[in-house]
Amino acid sequence: MSFLRSLVELFIPAHSAKRLSLLTRVFTSTMLMIIPVVTQTLFKGQKIFVTLLILIITLLLLYMYSNLKKVLKGLTLFLVFIAVGFAVTIISKFLGYPTPTATELILSSANLTALFLAVSLFFQWLSLRELRWILAKLGMSKLASLVTATLALLPLLFNNYAEAYTATLTKFSSKRKVYKAINALIIHSVIIANDIAQAIYLYGLPQISKVKVELPKPVELVLMAVITITTILLLVAAP
Repeated sequence: MSFLRSLVELFIPAHSAKRLSLLTRVFTSTMLMIIPVVTQTLFKGQKIFVTLLILIITLLLLYMYSNLKKVLKGLTLFLVFIAVGFAVTIISKFLGYPTPTATELILSSANLTALFLAVSLFFQWLSLRELRWILAKLGMSKLASLVTATLALLPLLFNNYAEAYTATLTKFSSKRKVYKAINALIIHSVIIANDIAQAIYLYGLPQISKVKVELPKPVELVLMAVITITTILLLVAAP
């Protein structure tokens, strides 16, 4: 369950990212999310050099503005689901169902991992206040309030789940007894959600704060240009 806590921490804003301008953080993280989607949609994930480039850049940025050990630990749980996908594919192949080739499966999994890391980078680079301000500027004020309230609640819930799992495991010394915490967790989650709903109903959501938007520094412009130009060249020319 510590893996779950590490996974949740990947989506908590990192204060060290404030050294970069808001435009740089939004553009870079969004580009790193869009490229794997384009690769998977248009090229069926078969652009190996593009996928490697996105993986390397995202890991470097997470290393510079986060904790790489925490990132890799949080990634473990995600990789478990990919391993399950591999197992299901192998079983399907033995049963005679049509399945992708091993190369396609590996590249698609790497592409999915790159997308996951890019999404975590996006949420680490943007605070809830900045995310709410951006959505409001795009004309989605209601969605901004809903998203920020949900994102603020999720880490608390997942942390409670992790602590309940550890406490139950310690008390009963068996993973078979973990189900005993489910009812309490459901009730606890409902109570927290109800408290938040009542607070919003009585007092409303805080006003959307104005966010200072600074122009990117020359180094940041170079970073964005390198990512964009290199990716386009690799998409067009590389296998």
